[in-house]
Amino acid sequence: MVLILTVALLLLALGGALLFAARAPADALTAARVRWTTAGYVDYRIVVALNSATFTCEMDFEVRGGTVSEMHSSTCPGIGGGKRMAERYTIGALFERVQSHVGTQLPCGANGCQCDGILGLEVAYDPALGYPVRLDQPPRPELRFFTFDYWGALLRGILTCPAQASDSTQIEVRSLTPLKPLKQESGGIETLPRP
Repeated sequence: MVLILTVALLLLALGGALLFAARAPADALTAARVRWTTAGYVDYRIVVALNSATFTCEMDFEVRGGTVSEMHSSTCPGIGGGKRMAERYTIGALFERVQSHVGTQLPCGANGCQCDGILGLEVAYDPALGYPVRLDQPPRPELRFFTFDYWGALLRGILTCPAQASDSTQIEVRSLTPLKPLKQESGGIETLPRP
């Protein structure tokens, strides 16, 4: 009983520390979003690279109004290497990915919180435009001891984890080029200059 109470108190203390520690990334995210919104780009061409221990690939696509409008190239494997996969790597989607780490419901690795722990987040923003230029989400198995999933599985005797934590994927925006907005005209599309 004393052990369970001690563990519960440690988890509560860590939860408070994690919420306090999330404040700095939340402030950086807010400042970055303000810079991106102020820049006013909703149409852009972007090259995104994905790197992990199991694959490396690159996508080059255009975004118009927040939606992938054209794929220029993709070396990402499988059917998901097209527009549907690219939708997960628009600037809006990257901001949402960062947001998921600064909330109270932190994501866990592919093997679950009890094995991989809470995913870490290392993010760098473009200093001028504010969009995320690099995101790395390494699993943090050393943090699994601070999750209810770990202790629940351990106390029930069902904790089985693979020898190695799930793979980390690094997302890198290699280039971002703002595009001129398109205006629909009768009979064709006319390109308008950026104000």
